[in-house]
Amino acid sequence: VTGANKGIGLQIAKQLLPSVSLLILACRDSGRGEAAAKELGAPAVFEELDLSDGASIDAFAERVEGKYGRLDVLVNNGAVAFKGSDPTPFEEQTGPTLATNFFGTYRLTERLVPLLRRAPEGQVVNVAAVA
Repeated sequence: VTGANKGIGLQIAKQLLPSVSLLILACRDSGRGEAAAKELGAPAVFEELDLSDGASIDAFAERVEGKYGRLDVLVNNGAVAFKGSDPTPFEEQTGPTLATNFFGTYRLTERLVPLLRRAPEGQVVNVAAVA
């Protein structure tokens, strides 16, 4: 589950926890990711992932493949959102938002599809929200 250290992602992780043998919390903030994994307990584990960074996406995919060999479900929940009170002009918000929420998610999914194909019934779940 991407973005699983808070908000909707953490709630998704909590709901999935009783029905899985392994739950990867993929988060860019290692402190919050480790805290979420500790809060949830086994079988939740934290793996660092920054959707705005191609090298981080590639490293995450390589770690998942090396440690686990396959992926049964990918929950694309991670995203960035500017707060309404943020003074950054809208035109300057769109670049980082699209880079992370669209292109980062696309690149991650593309990298993980081979691992999903190794699962008996690999699935992708995309979460979208309007703030």
